[in-house]
This record gives sequence, structure tokens and C-alpha cells, in this order.
Amino acid sequence: MQLHLIKPRISHVLLLINLSLIISLICAYLAPYISPAVFWPLAFFGLAYPVILVANIIISLVWLFIRPKFAFYSLILIITGIKPMLHEYQWNRNRPVDSGKELTIVTFNVNNFSGIRNGEHNQTAQEEIFNFIRSQKPQILCMQDMPVYWTVRNKTINKFALKLGMKSIYINSFGGDTIGLFNSTALYTNFPRIDSGELLDRFRLSFAVYNDLLIGSETVRVYSVHLASILLYGEKNMLTASGIAESKKRGIPREIFRIIRKLKSAFVRRAGQADILEASISTSPYPVIVCGDFNDTPLSYTIHTIRHGLKDSFTENGQGFGRTYIGSNVPLRIDNVFADQSFTFSSHQVFDLRLSDHLPVVSHLWLGKKPASSAGE
Repeated sequence: MQLHLIKPRISHVLLLINLSLIISLICAYLAPYISPAVFWPLAFFGLAYPVILVANIIISLVWLFIRPKFAFYSLILIITGIKPMLHEYQWNRNRPVDSGKELTIVTFNVNNFSGIRNGEHNQTAQEEIFNFIRSQKPQILCMQDMPVYWTVRNKTINKFALKLGMKSIYINSFGGDTIGLFNSTALYTNFPRIDSGELLDRFRLSFAVYNDLLIGSETVRVYSVHLASILLYGEKNMLTASGIAESKKRGIPREIFRIIRKLKSAFVRRAGQADILEASISTSPYPVIVCGDFNDTPLSYTIHTIRHGLKDSFTENGQGFGRTYIGSNVPLRIDNVFADQSFTFSSHQVFDLRLSDHLPVVSHLWLGKKPASSAGE
């Protein structure tokens, strides 16, 4: 084949690839605004946004060496999407924390105290998690995936609370997921509790608890949230040698469709839960703090709906990707702390404490503006 014919063909192929990547990036930008209950395929593009973004950057660089003017197609779209990019990655600097004046919040999915992988109860993991939480001295502690056998033993949870100096404990009704596993969501605090409650989804399963707390002279509503998971337990091993062998036995196309069905079901269910939670937040008579395991990524309908009108601890003070889920090789941030505009975040920390498949998130914040003594920091 003559050389002068090769370059046009390469350009045509690249244009088709570029067009598909541009459409994919537009779909990712639309994902936060359209509920998966209305059109669920968009949710996949929101989930894959970091990969789609990197692919658009790469093809733009390729065009710079072949036909520079074509590089602007993706570059313009990338530049218009700076805001979504900032929800994925941050360059904030560490700030000094004045623990005497700030409110300390810890949110942690403890994975049934079973370590990084699902397994039997791990007494060592439980003790180390407890020691970590105590070292942070939180006034508010939100915990998810607490084992039912542990929470129903009142003496155990009371001792846990007393050691942490927590005066109030609130645990949801025990909700089973689709495979029959049971867990609970808890909210511990040392502030006086005025009222409490929980939120149920359309399956009548509890996915969030809340407390109305008296903090100084102000009343604040705090939510501890655990939204529906995807339940990809066996599928997590598909990329390993043994997992590929098992998938071949069952049929790889069949396995892929099964994953898609699970993802779709979780997207739709979380969208419904997000709508219920957002309605509760918007009608709250008090400023709100929303913490927990949202099981969804920053460019999703779920996060966009819940975060709307609230400050995000990560975008205010986070660094890097802010990864909180270590149950996969992908750096996912699915645990968050959001707060009403009347709050001021001063720090956001994710601790590399590998005692669960999630990492704990610790945030410090004030109700109102920074105290005058800290204004110059």
C-alpha cells in the first residue's frame, strides 16, 4: 500500500475514535442530571468518567502530532468540564487544625469488622478500628456496615460508646440486602439529641439515620448514610487468573451481562434513595451534615442530587483522588462528608487504615465563619 494512502486512513480511524470519545464525555457530563430511573445507561458513562477523560486527553495529544487543528475538538470539551474534574481530583494544601474550636466528624464503613475482604469477624480489626476512632476524638461518629450480631448486643455497643465518650447512640432498623446479608448504620455523638429518625427506600429498607443535635445554642441535623451497594462480590476476582478461568467456564458474555444487570439495579435503587434523602435535607428545619458511604462516584446522579446546595469536604480541603474504597484496584471515592453552607470546613483527611474495604474519612468544620483567632492561618 502506498504511504500517501496510509495517513488519511489513520486520520479517518482516529476521527471515528475521537467522535465516540467526545460523545462518551458528553454523556458523562449529562449523567449527574438524569436519573438512572429515567435512562440508566448514562450512569455507566458517569462511572467511567476518569477513563473517558484520560482517553480524550491522549487522543488530543496524538492529534497534535498528526493534525493539530483536530486536537481542539476534545480539548474544548475538556476545558468546559473543569468543574466535574475538580470533583474527582483536588490540589488543596493541608491546613492546621484547632481541635479545641472545631467539630470533628469521623465516617467509616467498617465492613462488619471483617478486615479488607469479607470474611469472619476479626477481633483484631475491631480493636484497631476502635483505637483509631478514639485517637481522633470525634464529637460525631457515623459508622456503616456494622454487623447485626454486634449491634443487637446492647452491652457491646454501650461499652463502645462509653469508651469513646459518646452520650448518644442511634442505630437503624436492621435492613437486609438482596442476598440476605444484614448490617446496620449507626450515629454516635456526645451532643444532646433532640430528635431522631431513619429513612426507608421503596423496598422499606433503611438506608440512613439522622439525629437533631444541640450543638452550643444551635440545632443541627446529622445524617449517617449507607446507600445500596452493587454487590459485586464474586465478580471482583474476574481479572485474576482463577477468576478468568471461572468466567470462561460460565461464559464471559454471560458474566458481563450479569455485572451490567447488577450495576443497573444499584444505579436505579440509589437514585431513588438519593431523591428521598434530598427531600429530607431540603425540608430540614435545621442546617444539615450528611456523612457516610454513598456507593457512587462524584459524577453520578446520586452524588449530584445529595450534594446540591451543600459544601463538599473533599472539594473544600481534600487532596489527590481522595480514594476511600480499597476493595478494588480503581481509586474510588464513595465515602463523603457534606454540610450546609452555614458551615466552614477546615480539613478533610482520608487515613490509610487498611482494616476494612473502606478507608475512614475525618473532617473538621465550624458552624459559621472561622473564629477570629484562626483567620490569619
